[in-house]
Amino acid sequence: MVAATGAVGPGFIQGLYSPEKTTSIMGRLGSIESPAPALAAIAGAYLLEIGSWKLFLFHIGAASSAGRRDHSFTASVFSTFDAHRAKSERAPCDPENIEFVSYASSQAFSLGALLVFVFGAQAVLTAPLDREISDFVVLQIFGIAAFILAANSSAWLAMKFDTLRTIRTGTTIVPVAFLAILAYALAEGNSFSILVPMWVLVNFGFGIRGPIGFHRAIIAARGDPSRAAAIVVAAILGIATFGTIAVAPFILVGLLPLTITSSIFSTLALVSITPLRITEEYKGMTVIPSHRGLSAICRKVSHRD
Repeated sequence: MVAATGAVGPGFIQGLYSPEKTTSIMGRLGSIESPAPALAAIAGAYLLEIGSWKLFLFHIGAASSAGRRDHSFTASVFSTFDAHRAKSERAPCDPENIEFVSYASSQAFSLGALLVFVFGAQAVLTAPLDREISDFVVLQIFGIAAFILAANSSAWLAMKFDTLRTIRTGTTIVPVAFLAILAYALAEGNSFSILVPMWVLVNFGFGIRGPIGFHRAIIAARGDPSRAAAIVVAAILGIATFGTIAVAPFILVGLLPLTITSSIFSTLALVSITPLRITEEYKGMTVIPSHRGLSAICRKVSHRD
């Protein structure tokens, strides 16, 4: 359900609100969604303690039933969104759009790196590091708090310092923090009080770049915003799944496999946006940041001899 919200939500927001409001609202949406992976891992550990693996299936079915909405309400929301989208219908997403690929892959690698660490952190803390599940809860509380603070400040930072610079800053913080955790793991450190601040830095960095990075990817697609958002979410889930599968056989080693994978993914996120400039020209289209630094205006460039 969180994946569906991540794919459909930004499309609704992009179609219903102005570019200035879109980034702020996406930050708030991310703040609501961010506890889901942590809470799911905590709930999973609790269900496993009180019962068997069959409780997971019952829980998923109950959550899906609780998530159903009245058909008339859903229809009215979709009709409202379709009316707004029809006013500014654009061409479908171009897979050869370098700007969209850069922003989308950067978003996917950044969040994918974070999710790989979250999915494996519980097993690493409770087995190799011999900590309690309560320590994982504390780790996630601090991380989520840092993300919410940064995500709700990202729109203001983009207005003040420019959108692309803000995205690059947040994207740079994430691999730096993961490399710090990697260095600590290589030194065979196991202090929980040192791990928490580094994890907070990871979440703070992603919070800065997350909402505005997603927004810029949707704008750069120059097509259906819901389709663009779905492509980004599919890439995020694919990267997170691939990373988790790659790390799973080595999870009992400790922090090292997790941090190596997350460091690689977060570094690729930074590399993905390296070619982007404040003003970009691709295939006869110029992308110019607006005066508030939150959106881009696409216009045809007249070619002269």
